[in-house]
Amino acid sequence: MNKGLNIVRILLLLIVCFLNVYSYFNMVSWSHLLYLVLLVVVIVLTTKDFIKKNPINNNRAYIIICILSFLIISYILCRFTFDTSLFFNKYTGDPYGSNFVEFKMLYLKQNMIYFNLLLVLLLTYRKINLKISK
Repeated sequence: MNKGLNIVRILLLLIVCFLNVYSYFNMVSWSHLLYLVLLVVVIVLTTKDFIKKNPINNNRAYIIICILSFLIISYILCRFTFDTSLFFNKYTGDPYGSNFVEFKMLYLKQNMIYFNLLLVLLLTYRKINLKISK
């Protein structure tokens, strides 16, 4: 069961990375830069955990929290990028010459707060459980 959850966690992490590369040109603020730094830290720590076979890989709660976090992030990024029911994705321009890019940026900027919080809490949970398991 843990191997399957680890595979799902890695796949979701790769999907989040792909969506970030795809939406890289929509960087909006310092919170987005912080998010990218935190994501790189999570990627490095995840690869280090798999190489060293840390006991955190067997912690089911940590894996489920990772999966939920990556699902939330990938859902928001997919919606930000591809969902045509959002008016800023549906209308790229109108006959009057206006553009909805600023609304798209505000949507992403508001969600960056939650992304940063998710990743910081994920890293904190990992650090606490590594100390407990040793």
